[in-house]
Amino acid sequence: MSNMSSSINTGLLRTLTPGEIPSELHTLRLKLSDDTITQQLLNAIECGSLSTPVFAAWFGVCRSPVVVRESLTQKLSVHIRVLGIKQLKSGLESAQWGKLWDGLGGTAGLLDILSDLSVLEVKAACRAIGRCARDGNVASKRTRVTELFKSLHPDIFPETAAKTNDLRPLTKFYQALIPSCTAELVDWITHRDQESRWQYVKETKLLEHHSDNLGRAAMLSVFEDQLPDDKSKDRLRRLSTRFPSTTSSEPGFSTSMVFALPLLRSIVDTDVRHVEDDWVLNNLIRPLLRRAVRKRVSWSRMQEITSLALKFLEQHRNAAKLLTNAKGDVLHMVASCWSRRSTLFEAQLKELLNIVFSNKTCFEDIENLIAGIPRSRRYALLCLSCQEVMGVNLDSEQGLSKARGTLTPNLLDKIEAPQAMGLFKRLRSARGDIGLVELGQYSSVLVTTRTPDGYEGDPDIYHLVLLNRNGLYEEAESYAAKILEARKKTIRTTSNRDTRAELAVSVWACANASGSLTLLAETVQWARGFVRDQLTASKLFSTYFDETYRLLSGFLIHGYDVLKPHDLRRRVEHANVIMLDLLDIACAALREPSFRSNDWLQTIDVFMRVVKERVVLSANMKKEIGAEDEDLYYALWEDTITMLVRAERLANHEDYEKLGANTIVTFNLVFPGIKPRTLERSTWKFIDNLAKVRDDLWKELRPAKYPDVLSLPDPFPRGLAVQQLLAGWTPNVADLYELAPYIASRVRTALFVDPEAALKPVSPDKITQQAIGVFVDSYQFALRAYIPDVCDSKEKEKRLRQVWNHATGPLSERRMGPEEAVRLWKQFIPSDLRLILSEFLPKKESVQWPIVPTSDDPSDTQEWNPLEGRPADVKIKARKLGKATYIDISTLGAHAKHTRPDLKSHYQLPNSQVPAETSSVGSIWGYRSRTSAETEAEGLAALLYLDAKYGSAGRLLTTPFPSSDDVLYPCVYLDEDFLSSDRLRVPDVASFISHHCGDIPLPLVHKIAGTLVGRFSSKPNPHILENAAFTLLRTLSENDRPVLAFELAIQVIMEQPSASSWHRMLFNNGFLQRIPASDARRCISTYAEAIGNKLDAQKLDAQAIIEAEHGKKTNGDDATTTSPKDAPQPNQPFIKVVTLKSLAQLLHGSTYIGDDAALEILSNLSRRITHIDVRLNILKTLLSKLVVDRPELWNRVLSAVDPFIPLAGSLNEREPMTDDDWTQAKKTMTMPKIQLMTKPGWQEESPMLDAILNQYVRRDGSGDLLDRYSKRIIFPLIQVLKQQTARWATFFLKKYASDNDTVLEVDLPPIPRGATILEHILTNPYVKARRVPQALLDEYVAYMLFKISPPKPIRTLNNTLVDDPAVKSRPEVQTWLDLYGNGVETAWLYRLPFNSIEYFEDQEQGDGSIYVTRRAFQKRWFNMFTALLWADNSVYGQLQAFASTLTNSNNQTRSWWNEYGKTTIEAMLSYVNSIRTRDWEANPHRKPAVLPQTFHWQLSLLTYPFNYLAYGDQETREQACKAFANELAAILDNISNSVYHTRLTQIKDHICDRSSARNTEFKSNLMLTALYLGDISKTRLSWLTTAELLRVDLAADMMLAVESLMLSDQRLHLDYETFKSRLKSLLGTWVTSENEEVRRKGYRVRAVFNFDVE
Repeated sequence: MSNMSSSINTGLLRTLTPGEIPSELHTLRLKLSDDTITQQLLNAIECGSLSTPVFAAWFGVCRSPVVVRESLTQKLSVHIRVLGIKQLKSGLESAQWGKLWDGLGGTAGLLDILSDLSVLEVKAACRAIGRCARDGNVASKRTRVTELFKSLHPDIFPETAAKTNDLRPLTKFYQALIPSCTAELVDWITHRDQESRWQYVKETKLLEHHSDNLGRAAMLSVFEDQLPDDKSKDRLRRLSTRFPSTTSSEPGFSTSMVFALPLLRSIVDTDVRHVEDDWVLNNLIRPLLRRAVRKRVSWSRMQEITSLALKFLEQHRNAAKLLTNAKGDVLHMVASCWSRRSTLFEAQLKELLNIVFSNKTCFEDIENLIAGIPRSRRYALLCLSCQEVMGVNLDSEQGLSKARGTLTPNLLDKIEAPQAMGLFKRLRSARGDIGLVELGQYSSVLVTTRTPDGYEGDPDIYHLVLLNRNGLYEEAESYAAKILEARKKTIRTTSNRDTRAELAVSVWACANASGSLTLLAETVQWARGFVRDQLTASKLFSTYFDETYRLLSGFLIHGYDVLKPHDLRRRVEHANVIMLDLLDIACAALREPSFRSNDWLQTIDVFMRVVKERVVLSANMKKEIGAEDEDLYYALWEDTITMLVRAERLANHEDYEKLGANTIVTFNLVFPGIKPRTLERSTWKFIDNLAKVRDDLWKELRPAKYPDVLSLPDPFPRGLAVQQLLAGWTPNVADLYELAPYIASRVRTALFVDPEAALKPVSPDKITQQAIGVFVDSYQFALRAYIPDVCDSKEKEKRLRQVWNHATGPLSERRMGPEEAVRLWKQFIPSDLRLILSEFLPKKESVQWPIVPTSDDPSDTQEWNPLEGRPADVKIKARKLGKATYIDISTLGAHAKHTRPDLKSHYQLPNSQVPAETSSVGSIWGYRSRTSAETEAEGLAALLYLDAKYGSAGRLLTTPFPSSDDVLYPCVYLDEDFLSSDRLRVPDVASFISHHCGDIPLPLVHKIAGTLVGRFSSKPNPHILENAAFTLLRTLSENDRPVLAFELAIQVIMEQPSASSWHRMLFNNGFLQRIPASDARRCISTYAEAIGNKLDAQKLDAQAIIEAEHGKKTNGDDATTTSPKDAPQPNQPFIKVVTLKSLAQLLHGSTYIGDDAALEILSNLSRRITHIDVRLNILKTLLSKLVVDRPELWNRVLSAVDPFIPLAGSLNEREPMTDDDWTQAKKTMTMPKIQLMTKPGWQEESPMLDAILNQYVRRDGSGDLLDRYSKRIIFPLIQVLKQQTARWATFFLKKYASDNDTVLEVDLPPIPRGATILEHILTNPYVKARRVPQALLDEYVAYMLFKISPPKPIRTLNNTLVDDPAVKSRPEVQTWLDLYGNGVETAWLYRLPFNSIEYFEDQEQGDGSIYVTRRAFQKRWFNMFTALLWADNSVYGQLQAFASTLTNSNNQTRSWWNEYGKTTIEAMLSYVNSIRTRDWEANPHRKPAVLPQTFHWQLSLLTYPFNYLAYGDQETREQACKAFANELAAILDNISNSVYHTRLTQIKDHICDRSSARNTEFKSNLMLTALYLGDISKTRLSWLTTAELLRVDLAADMMLAVESLMLSDQRLHLDYETFKSRLKSLLGTWVTSENEEVRRKGYRVRAVFNFDVE
């Protein structure tokens, strides 16, 4: 413990509040130096006298570099170091950063600080330093940070003066400094040669702070004569669209836009071809143009950007195919500019229209374009687009018949009404009704179809809608009348019920679209005649449109400014009559046997839908024309109230009960989506008056059903309850009394009810209950209406006080006391008002419990019972209040039980009672709210309890803690009564300490944890003790001083095998990354040393036991008579495997210890351990150290891995064979177990071999590392595997062919437990090994040839083994057959694929060794081909699969194709043809019986036109396509003299299906080839030969393939417009040919390409 003499009064600091501590610290600065105060505060925190928040306050008082340095170098508190890093960050960002840097010792001082920080703290510190160079003296900061960064990497920058001594691999965290380094260092780091080393640099930070450097480098990569890498393109994208987040001097232009514009200009001016077109379009043109439009840059800039975009599209035709008509795309943004400056952008807009739209463009395509354009300019844009794309003048009827597509509701809505009307009329006149308009939205009349069985819109309905939209109401009414009459006449003559129903709906839609209430009323009366036609009636009276509600609202369908109040009143009255007629029709339908109430739900709903429409439109009307509230009420609501009351009275007639409209809520006002405070005063007046009239109505309806309603006592309503007036819709307004005085009075009556009447008992008899029904005012609803959310807090408190005083006063004082009243009424207050309620409720005095005992003399030992002073528990039972009263029914929420109440509904009387109340402070150490003093006292009690239960004779606090001069706790021990309590549980104690460890001195917790660990073996319930100890240790490891837990954890893990799994929770990466570097090294070395000592001790124990057993046998003792009790026992517990594995796992990818130290520990451990799982973990950890950016470690790691090769190369890793094992096996003729790598699951049995191979195929390895790893590990491992497999195979032959010398003399080809590992090396696409010894390839090929055709003795032996089922079933025989069995195996597709040839070099390389070259690979592959040809069956399935890896079309663009691929196919053809001799054909017993088909091989030799469009000129492309067409013509001519159908199909599949391959150049040249191939203008004869007909057939298929590709792949290098005229001309010769088949092909292709037939 540190020296306790201190000038600081720590006792005073402990008594101060957080706000008072800084003042005391300021006072101390007047007496003591900052260094002294810092040291004394740290000493007090170390001994437990003060907590870390005091030091946090010190940081707020003093920001001296001394304090920052001390906070970062101290090791007693993680929290203080974190605070120091935060101060470092803020200090370096301040103006005094240089003083702080120098105060910390400059670069050398920071290196010392960083060298002992924990891993997580190094990460945080580097982030803090890496963000400092954002403002201020940036250049000077960058110089300092660069110096620090170089000093952290002395191996890379050996010239630096200061060098770090920290060997931990923390470079990934050091890279956080790079954004604040100098531009020169950033340039060097971001160079391509350095990318793999600095992969953890945050790109966003670099782009933000070094945009100029990265921009220059990225642009160089684009304009160099090479393909730019992905990282450069990504940087260009970010710099062009986002970074840096600063503005430029030009208005509207951000810095990223300033970068993007010159970049685009350079790409266009230099015509760069090695950047993808879609990249330029998506990352430059679109974002730049979009932001320019949004920020409204100058028109000259907009023109420049647009011109550059068009020039780029002209240079890159395939990029133009990526443009769309979508909103926000290039075309739309240019159209937006055109709408504001037509003369500036018209030419550019026209050019883009021709680029984006094709000759198949229709109205629907252009519709998206006009979205977002100013309404006044949309029609002009539509006209311009149609004129440019379709060649159609929309303002002239002439030529409109050529306009493609249909008019849609959205299109007509987007343009102005007169323009929409004119366009509709002209197009209808030119094209007629068929296909004129689309169906509209489901809720609109435009959803009506033109014919009952059609799926297109009704032009007549469209016409009516457009007439009304243009204000031509009389014309619309006249037009609608004619249509209605015609359609009604058609219905009268229609006999089909379904057709009649559909036509009736069209009549109904026409009437609703007419805008005429007169026509609608007539149609309603006409519809009455269909009441008996159930099908028609159900469709008619369940179909209502948005236009229906708008028309019945009384307003005009479009516009309301022309209506005066009297005119509106007249229309409203007319509409109300129509709605009542609809209800009357529904009532009349009740008499029909087919009546179904569901068919009429929409009719009943019309009333509220129309009322809501009037509410919305009245608000709009007042806003638009300033209508007066009185005029609105007169026009809209007076007659509406009368109508609604009449409807409700009719619905509640007993004869119409079946209609289902007789509920209380049917005609309630429900306004979903409308906020009450937005309603107009006229609407509130309507709501209030309607509520009053409805209440009067129900005062008539209720007594008519139940006469006893008239005799109900007050305050029971005679009419509707307050909540029923609004259907539960809460009027959330503060001034309800002004807006709705009647409803407000009812709300107040419900809350401030007369106590005399409200507390009278309610009779439970049935008659009374029927009379009451559900008509009881809801107290909760009234409370919400009286105190709405919109009130401010003061008004809420005022109103809540009024309600609360009345409830707890007059409504309670006769039945209960004040406390009971509070309990009863508090439950009815909404949760959001209870906080306000708590402000004026009486406060309960809180009692502090427990309290740390105090004494005048802290050295005097005193007894303490923490339970003394505990507040008593409160348990108050519920009390019944007797018979139910009105107020009980009103408050208990019974009204909510009925969703659709009617006259017959009633409530069950509640059982009224005052609720029970229970409260308890809980048990000590339980879960409850505590003050800091209570937490401190309970923590002390917890420590003393554990000490008393498990401690030794001495007590925990025999002296004051932490000292007699600074007393936090006096000398105290726990009372026996407390200790003997049955309610105290050790797990609760440990859990409390764990959750509140921040308030408990850590030295005491550490001491108690040590006590528990020391008592493991002496207690009867070790699991309770173990769990408590584990909880405390984990608490220490996760708290402010985690290193305190380490030594105790080591002690437990080493001495208590049952607790060896503690390391998973205690000794893990999180723990080691939080402690300082020196502590982490000490922890790891101590752990490794403890494990080593334990292993040495175990080895000595094992030897002693062996020697003891040997001595007994020597002395003649009978070992079988030795009792277990007398048998020699080990001196100490054995260490568990899980503990050994944990050490290797801790070092796997570790950053808290240097790699050198880790390798030493792992090497020492591997020499002592033989267990497979432990060694596997060691191996994996060693392999994890093979990283690209640490080449200095490669040799050391490989040397450490080298001893694992013999074990990984054994037949069975888990049971390796020694020489003695082989000798014993030969004696007993027992075959050793071998795990072949060709079998599934071999990785589980050979985990070390799997780990080594996985390291080999890692994708992040460099070429040098891979070569070194192969030479040092992989190739030696293969040799060991071959030796072991050969030994096993030799043993097998001796067992099963010992008497057959010819078999034993066969030279078996060596193989490493199957061919898998060799294939891994030779063909794995993730490895691409450059230096593979040719011997491996030769051995692999020799083995495969052996398997294809084994020598006769081996074949005979194999047949013998297979013929005997008993022998064949033996595992060893199965293994032999897998290794050296007869015949051709399956899956030859994956055996040495030919395209693996690209992984090797053309010439031999290296140090005198012979490596696999492409020529050697080609030769061995051909040897396997010839052998497989003779061994495969007559179908040649395996041979074709093997050859397909060569003949695959993707290979023909590879660099090796001409030299190796093409020549190999020619050799294959030559070899096959050499077998097909005259003697072979004449031999009836020929072998092979048939030769493989080679026609598709020949097709692979054609000269396909690749890469001519993207990188060549047009002339070269033409020549290539013409040559390819001539080759196809020659093949077709050759096959035309025989049965050609099969071969023609093969050609089509090979040529046309090739379009699905990944070769866009070939696809783009397919059309040009077809034009040459299909040219039959010059023939040899006067008629077409078979070969010429085949050319037409193939050319037609190629053209059709191109057409499908045009729809599915926009990235093709296909300039269709270039060939369009040539294609038309060629097809013209076909359709005029004398040959009918040629004509048929011509017409088919012309139809697909949409050419007009001449």
